[in-house]
Amino acid sequence: MKIKVSDLENVWSFTCDWRANELVAQTARDDRRVVRIDLASGNSRSVWTGYLGLGFELMPDGRQVVYEDDGTILLASIDGGRSPEAIARGGVPSLSPDGSTVAFMGGEDASTCSA
Repeated sequence: MKIKVSDLENVWSFTCDWRANELVAQTARDDRRVVRIDLASGNSRSVWTGYLGLGFELMPDGRQVVYEDDGTILLASIDGGRSPEAIARGGVPSLSPDGSTVAFMGGEDASTCSA
């Protein structure tokens, strides 16, 4: 499937929210924003202005993201409703399928913490 999204440029990173049949993407513009793109229609809507690092993972409920910024793993609501919460020091976060645990790199070691 190919989706044309006319008002979205410079996608920096993305993930899928299969539960909602949406793509969640971050733009690379100066005003970095996070948008949700409906996979059926291609329509997009901005949900947050901010930086989510090079890669981010969506929690299974589709309402929160885990990402890394400057060596800190953060948990934030996707709609910007609450401030990001630091949950660990490290990088390259990866969520367990149920969203309860985050695996990440800390120096030369791999670690986990509760989401």
